[in-house]
Amino acid sequence: MFYYYFPICSVKVKFHLFTQEQGGRENGIKNNYRPDHALSDDGVLTIGTMWFLDSEQLSMNTGETANMYVDFLVSNNSKSKVLKLKKGDKWKVFEGKRCVGECEMIERVTTDEELKNL
Repeated sequence: MFYYYFPICSVKVKFHLFTQEQGGRENGIKNNYRPDHALSDDGVLTIGTMWFLDSEQLSMNTGETANMYVDFLVSNNSKSKVLKLKKGDKWKVFEGKRCVGECEMIERVTTDEELKNL
């Protein structure tokens, strides 16, 4: 059996989940939500698991906005994009070809020292 290790880069974001009328999901999301993130316009998507910053919050409905953590899996294809993220940057969130929301970066959680080891 083979195991693969992908380093993780964590950031805090403000996440808005689109309504179905906006082309988004029919239902809300829960912790451990794992969509794809379009950090650039090149068509390459990056996996990022999402968690609510408020430990009391377990879910959110479409049309709502919440502060969340995103744990990006950093691969060779995504490393440069993840490392360039800065406060205020925005990107779209996808499930397959459907754009379901938008993130705005609040701050990076992963330290500069940890980034050097990615």
